[in-house]
Amino acid sequence: MPELPEVEHVVRALRRAVVGRTIIASEIKLPKLISPTSVSSFKRKIKGTQITGVSRRGKFILIELDGDGTVRHGRASDSGSPARRALVLAVHLRMTGAFLI
Repeated sequence: MPELPEVEHVVRALRRAVVGRTIIASEIKLPKLISPTSVSSFKRKIKGTQITGVSRRGKFILIELDGDGTVRHGRASDSGSPARRALVLAVHLRMTGAFLI
């Protein structure tokens, strides 16, 4: 399992490589990791989103996406339209410590 310095190194490398790019496809190798969401729903949700940032919380890598979802509950904005909701993809390097782009 990668230690914190290795995770930070991956975050910095990913930040340089992917921020500003658009997700055109994804591959889910372990569907149980996105459960209860179906694979098709997950792919549909992130396809076409732009990566706006990469950060870290502990050993989790957080990939910030320009979500197209809207807040269904809570206060609406003053303009009368629903507020935009950002999407965050949380990734763990697991035992391999590898991240493939």
